[in-house]
Amino acid sequence: MGGLLGIGLTGLFAAHTNLETTAHNLQNVNTPNYSRQKGVQTTQLPYYTGGYYVGQGTVMTTVQREFQQHLENRVLYAETRYTEFSAYDVQIEQINNMLTDKDTGLSTVFQSFFAGVQEVAANPTNIPARQSLLSEGLSLVERFHSINTRLSEISQGIENQMIEAVESINSLAQEVADLNYAIKIADTSRGEANDLRDRRDHAIRELNKLIRVNPVATEDGQIDIFIGNGQPLVQKNTSFQLTTVPGKDDLGRHDFAVVGGRGVLIDLPETMLTGGELGGLINFRREALDPTRDGVNRIALQFALQFNEQHRSGNTIDGIMGQNFFDLKPVISDGGPEPIPGFTITDDNLLNNDRFRVEYSDASTYTITRIADGKVMTPAEVGFEMDELDPSITTFPAAYIVAPLRNAAASIGMAINNPREVAAGCPVSVTAQLTNLGTGKVENIRVLDETQLANTYPYFTGFDFSFDAANNKLVIDPATTTYTFDNYDYDPTADSGGKKFTVLDAAGNEVFEFVFTGQPDNQATFTFAPTEEGVADNRNMVLLGTLQTNKTMLLDSNGTPTANFMSAYARIVSDAGNRGREAEVGMQAQKIQYEQALAARESVSGVNIDEEAANLLRFQLAYQASSRVLSTAQRLFDEIASIGR
Repeated sequence: MGGLLGIGLTGLFAAHTNLETTAHNLQNVNTPNYSRQKGVQTTQLPYYTGGYYVGQGTVMTTVQREFQQHLENRVLYAETRYTEFSAYDVQIEQINNMLTDKDTGLSTVFQSFFAGVQEVAANPTNIPARQSLLSEGLSLVERFHSINTRLSEISQGIENQMIEAVESINSLAQEVADLNYAIKIADTSRGEANDLRDRRDHAIRELNKLIRVNPVATEDGQIDIFIGNGQPLVQKNTSFQLTTVPGKDDLGRHDFAVVGGRGVLIDLPETMLTGGELGGLINFRREALDPTRDGVNRIALQFALQFNEQHRSGNTIDGIMGQNFFDLKPVISDGGPEPIPGFTITDDNLLNNDRFRVEYSDASTYTITRIADGKVMTPAEVGFEMDELDPSITTFPAAYIVAPLRNAAASIGMAINNPREVAAGCPVSVTAQLTNLGTGKVENIRVLDETQLANTYPYFTGFDFSFDAANNKLVIDPATTTYTFDNYDYDPTADSGGKKFTVLDAAGNEVFEFVFTGQPDNQATFTFAPTEEGVADNRNMVLLGTLQTNKTMLLDSNGTPTANFMSAYARIVSDAGNRGREAEVGMQAQKIQYEQALAARESVSGVNIDEEAANLLRFQLAYQASSRVLSTAQRLFDEIASIGR
């Protein structure tokens, strides 16, 4: 009877364990990352008697998790990519909304500004038109400021989110390490700490949402976590803490490091931090935010420099050479003695957010070093060059920190506020003698170097030139002027459509240029003279208006400009829009993959209420059956005992 009792007890214990396991599953049906558990039941070893084996019931060998690591890995990969694209998409949407909105972008204010330029060109002496142009200029300046402010806010938000993400990564990594230790202690040869493993997997999934992880199981049931190209984050019960550090070339940004032994910081390239929210933020900063800020700064810098250059080439209605229209201080940042050297852009394609140390060994010789990596570069490699130093600087080396695009949009301002200071006219005028009979004409006069002219009227000493039909040459009487031309040949037949000539001063400096057209008669004479005060002259304003459509930006490999200001801005908008669409498409694709991977995982590890309810009934019946075995054994025992009485 003892054997029958024992067999009944084993069945009772097994059914009880299965009932508890099933109840546990049902109570955790909504627990995140819970893996369904199942009792593993086998037969007891039989005993040998009378030439045959007699069974001794059943035994529970373990309660195991229904879990497959390869399905979990699919979920981890899809989820980290999904959260990466999601973080990217949220941020890029802010930029797209700002750039495309007529009330926050540049397109509308640029159009309004050049409309103001055209209005002054149509009415060069009209003071209200000039005042309107200054107002439009101020609106443009304020729009640059507002865009810079908004991009700075987005940038600061990104940096704060990165700090928070790193703190969360460290906390979760420590949790995984602690759970590793707890699991190692709890595990026995008869089973596994299933619920602790679920908690650890949940922590790994939360960690994976922040940064892509590669979990590797060890022989003793612990899990090591690696990120990037093999950087350990967790090894058994030890976690390695990440930290943010001030950027090497920009204190307003953060780089990343691992805290090593004795607190030593080991630089961690951001390329190793991929996937998850942190990876999305890093990618957004590198691929979208930085190019957008650089692009807007490049437009602000180039627009101000080019508009100022042309404005300085004109003259005001009061007979004064134009000054800078916009104020701009984007180039020389901290460091260097005063006075600072001049700065010239040679290839705006190469301008970026890098900072450079320019060190003069003498007044005209300097070395350019990129601060980020210490690489020595040539002016042709960085896209800018520096002027010679002022003779007053005698101490060498003289070092300057140059940040070409760092704060152009933030620093641009109005340099003039008086409408009479608008330089609408050209300081050089030309008249043809009344006795001229041919069709020769001087057109398109453009000042090349305003520094070679006097600042006030008269800007230069006028002179005549004539056409020598016998030799097909332009002639200047050297007895009347020191000005010369860069060449004198003019063939009325071949050049009647227009040929450009450059006027040089006595030192050979280029002063202004003009285009000579038509078929002049012999000895046709033309007189260059300074433009008088108060003349309704719009020629410089017309040239300023051409900056709206002239391609002056984004040089190609041959050094040819490929864009005007508006098309350069359109490229920024287009690039940001493309990035946004890529992020949205990627997010949707990864969401589908994540849902599919999660469904596959849940098909194995998820709790099915109907199935568990059926199991509950099955194990209840098994429990009742085992109880009946015990009852039967008890009755048999009682019957035998009664015989003895």
